[in-house]
Amino acid sequence: MSEDNLGTVLDDAIKRISDRIRDLSSIEVITAEGIGDDALTIDIIDDPTKSIFDQIRGKLHVLARTRIEIDGDILVMVPTSKKDDDITINKEILELHNTNVATATQNWKNCLDGITNILKGLAEAVQKRPILSKTGLE
Repeated sequence: MSEDNLGTVLDDAIKRISDRIRDLSSIEVITAEGIGDDALTIDIIDDPTKSIFDQIRGKLHVLARTRIEIDGDILVMVPTSKKDDDITINKEILELHNTNVATATQNWKNCLDGITNILKGLAEAVQKRPILSKTGLE
């Protein structure tokens, strides 16, 4: 591999890692229902820096919400109703929400695995062609 090709490979890998890291600090799952005639419109924007939540137009009523941060902090809002002093959890909505949380968590893991594979590939490329000696960074 030529030095120019190695530079291109490294630049591409750094860009891919950077794009993914922006989205890794947390996962957030919101289960909601739309309100009104123009209840929910999603403007699909092909921009990895934009969250799907930034693309929603219209009014939503949040039924359940889960946020999991990379440091382990978790926020969960479960769907409930209150009658007198009794609070009841809406099990159907919670089941749907939990399924979405499991999917989001698996996607998060897949993304982390992808970054790990990129870093392994970079490490192998650097081992095959030591570039540090040419930069004086050894």
